[in-house]
Amino acid sequence: MRLAPLCRTKVAQAYPLIQAMRPDLSLEGWCALATEHLRPAASADHGILTVETEQGYILGLIFYTIYTDLKHGRTLLAKDALVLAPVRQSTEAAFALLIEGVEQVAAECDCRAIHTSLLLDLPQRGNRALRDSLTSRGHRMDHFMFCKTLPEGTEPLWLGRRESAAGDLPRRH
Repeated sequence: MRLAPLCRTKVAQAYPLIQAMRPDLSLEGWCALATEHLRPAASADHGILTVETEQGYILGLIFYTIYTDLKHGRTLLAKDALVLAPVRQSTEAAFALLIEGVEQVAAECDCRAIHTSLLLDLPQRGNRALRDSLTSRGHRMDHFMFCKTLPEGTEPLWLGRRESAAGDLPRRH
């Protein structure tokens, strides 16, 4: 197995992996989403890393974004890790390689921390393999994240559709 950034020519090849996580996402939707995250040559602040077989088939991927965290400063956020490998050992090895790649990107980008967000609806085998890969490389629980999905068409409060309880958010004019 080898690690590689997702490139435009392989976006469609990664679609079956994405369907395992988001069966409702069309190929066109995936291509649009992936294009937003592909690592441009001038910027390393976001991207998608993949694990491929020696023949070039994609077994897994992980999204990442670099941001400034209040506690740690420059931080790489890794999320939406997914591996679909034929056997357990391949799954574990693929997750380990993705985590190693995330650590390399974080070091190259002068990050002070790595935050990894785990999907709760990832199959149990996948979540266990990812957690094991993280802890074996020195990662530990530091943050806990909640998520609330919003209905389509919901505008952010700062655009002024609704007033905040405090009434102090800027409004759209």
